[in-house]
Amino acid sequence: MPKIEFDQLDLFGLTLDRGGKSFTAQRMPLVDAALEGIRADWADSYGGRLDHARVEYSIDRILEDGEVFSVESVPMPKWLSTLTGLRNLHDASGLEKSELRSSLVKGLAAIVRTGSVHQLLFQVVTPSRIVKPKRILWIIDGHFALIDSPSLQIGPEISFTYGIDDQRLTFRALKDVARFFPVDTLVGPADADQIRDVLSHPKLSPENIDVTVAQADSIMKRKFAAIQASGILDAVTVENFEDSAVRCNVTLDIQNGRIRVPSQKAACKILLKFLNEEYMRGLITGTLYEVNSKQLAT
Repeated sequence: MPKIEFDQLDLFGLTLDRGGKSFTAQRMPLVDAALEGIRADWADSYGGRLDHARVEYSIDRILEDGEVFSVESVPMPKWLSTLTGLRNLHDASGLEKSELRSSLVKGLAAIVRTGSVHQLLFQVVTPSRIVKPKRILWIIDGHFALIDSPSLQIGPEISFTYGIDDQRLTFRALKDVARFFPVDTLVGPADADQIRDVLSHPKLSPENIDVTVAQADSIMKRKFAAIQASGILDAVTVENFEDSAVRCNVTLDIQNGRIRVPSQKAACKILLKFLNEEYMRGLITGTLYEVNSKQLAT
């Protein structure tokens, strides 16, 4: 494994707004000991990734040890270009306790420099990594005290990388990338087996799998692929889907705790758009729109 040392590392917390549509990168100033620890751990993790064989992404490809997916020329999301476009990274707003306390931090991003190479290293933050105040004891002068501020556990391994200069994504799990990047352009159309896999999800109840597979056109195949790649069926409960459908004026047929997938093509397309988060309401007028882009707003 190549030995990597970062000339510079700037860490940011990636917070999701309360509407769930936009990220903001907020600066996390680090004391020297924390900076050196994260710099060493993430340099080792990044060096290990450089040692891996890069393979072209395929939705049905299972990676072996020592392999990572690699996708070139991936456009930078607008929220991220806002950060990298700053003349001075210290101009970014700082991460506040309230974001941690509200569990709005969904990831960490470090802008690192090694010689002339600039990379973004990402780490996904799950709710279990955010520790609420007064849940941890620490020792002060031989006595235990409660920490009265929220805490964040930072792991030694990065989730994926993005090249600022060459716009190359390297990753092992697309669901990690899908949290922060639109994945529609990364996935090809699903084949019949992949469509069957989606329809066989325990949260779905297809009316007729064979009919749906047979009538799936190129647009439907891409939507099936994007739904599979995003992991949304695993991440969201049926109850939350039902609540969201009401806000989007989409009628869901829930039977025995599962979402009914209609075999009628037009109705199926509406459901696929909904599951692929292609409906949104304007914040000013409340008008419902269909959106083709999955680009996060800034």
